[in-house]
Amino acid sequence: MIGLGTDVLTGAQGDARDRHLAYARSAGMLTMIVSASGEPGLRPQRLSDELTVYPLASPLKVGFLWQAYRLGARICGSTPIDLIVTQDPFASGLVGYALKRRFGIRLLINNHSRFLDNPFWLAERPIRHRLFTALGRRLIRRADGLRVVNEAERLTYLSLGIPPDRVRLLPTPVSLAAFLAAVPASEVESLRLRLGLAGRRPLLWVGRGWEPSKDLAVLLEALSSVASVHRDVVLIMVGDLAPSPDLRRAVQELALAPHLTLPGRVPHAQLPVYYHLCEFYAHSSRYEGLAKVMVEAAAAGKAVVTTRIPGIEAVIEDGVTGLLVPVGDAKALAQRMLELLDDPARAVRMGEAARRQAVVRFERDAMVEAIVSMWRDVGDGRGLS
Repeated sequence: MIGLGTDVLTGAQGDARDRHLAYARSAGMLTMIVSASGEPGLRPQRLSDELTVYPLASPLKVGFLWQAYRLGARICGSTPIDLIVTQDPFASGLVGYALKRRFGIRLLINNHSRFLDNPFWLAERPIRHRLFTALGRRLIRRADGLRVVNEAERLTYLSLGIPPDRVRLLPTPVSLAAFLAAVPASEVESLRLRLGLAGRRPLLWVGRGWEPSKDLAVLLEALSSVASVHRDVVLIMVGDLAPSPDLRRAVQELALAPHLTLPGRVPHAQLPVYYHLCEFYAHSSRYEGLAKVMVEAAAAGKAVVTTRIPGIEAVIEDGVTGLLVPVGDAKALAQRMLELLDDPARAVRMGEAARRQAVVRFERDAMVEAIVSMWRDVGDGRGLS
């Protein structure tokens, strides 16, 4: 497997390590090459009998491609490899395709977001992302198997002439046990006091930082409208947001300082108490692959107010487990947030329904097995055109 992040080694964000340990146990053996740009101190680690991870810390991102190809060639030349898996259809996909060509090993390309023909993604960096799109279209046509995490991207692949039996829709497994488990009221109250939220009505957002795809300016504009009605509301924003000049500008222009708290990055194991503290979860993305944070919120029994983005129907049922609004519409987002603030019992009912659906739809072990089963099918050449 060739990937672009070190979460599997650092455990800094999410449950990537546990997920890949589960993949490796099911598959029998998994070797990962990951980009560690900016983290030169990381060393290769054998995380289990079945999982070994090699971080490559090239000072230039393009350097990772060459390093990954060289290391991948050494591994493929010395070890029986049944399948090459890449975590995106661009950089790691290019390395995977080069290895496929050289060694004749089948290639499976993952796509964990909503990239191809996505106008929002293309607008973020028009020249770069159009070049990536052209590369991605070429690579997915040359892969032996393709995995996407939402229906919109699957349909895009089919519109490009990819045979349906070569594309599978398999969302990323999410470890829900900690979010489904009860959190002692004392822990919730302790967090409330630690964040200075006594007597306040907390809402929650969780993410890596200020990214264009998250459209946080819309979320903050909606918060400003909500706070003008409910002066006791406060949005907890978990993630690396403090350094963002965009955030500072929005907070100042919208006078949001009394209605915002920024605990910074929170270890994944400590997130459940944040979900249990909030009244509901709020999200404003222009696009996602599968928004795992919303799955976590649902498992914790929280309603979600979010934008109606491709793939969201797999997580949120409008009017049942949450409320959906058009992308980029701060006024509509504020209105739906106010609906739940004005009717807390409805938010609780939606949260309970969300929890029931999350248990059924996102059972992690079954999802891990489905993905590894696809690996075996592609590696063995079964079910492919």
